[in-house]
Amino acid sequence: MVKNPGAQTRSGAIKLLNQPEPVQVVTDPAGRPASVAVRTSLPARSRQGRSGTARISTMQTVAAIDDRWKINDEWWRGPNEEIERMYYSLLLESGNKVVVYQDMKTGAWFRQAAR
Repeated sequence: MVKNPGAQTRSGAIKLLNQPEPVQVVTDPAGRPASVAVRTSLPARSRQGRSGTARISTMQTVAAIDDRWKINDEWWRGPNEEIERMYYSLLLESGNKVVVYQDMKTGAWFRQAAR
């Protein structure tokens, strides 16, 4: 058994992985994703002449919906804490695959990195 070193943990030391991020989604008349904003890194130069990267978002058309599923979880916590999401695994015309979901309570869309 490893001895507890007694050191305090720092809140900054914890990094949450695979956190969903808000994403812009345009839907078809049936409410399914038709296009999704995808962030792209491009080389950029600052005024001081230093190079770096700039991130821009471009809308990409959905070529196919590979899969979709609905999650209802934590319903026992009550209506304010219940999780209700519709997930879509999408193939974009660019060939990229993304997973997005819509929060069924707020209508907001999020991208969930598939890992």
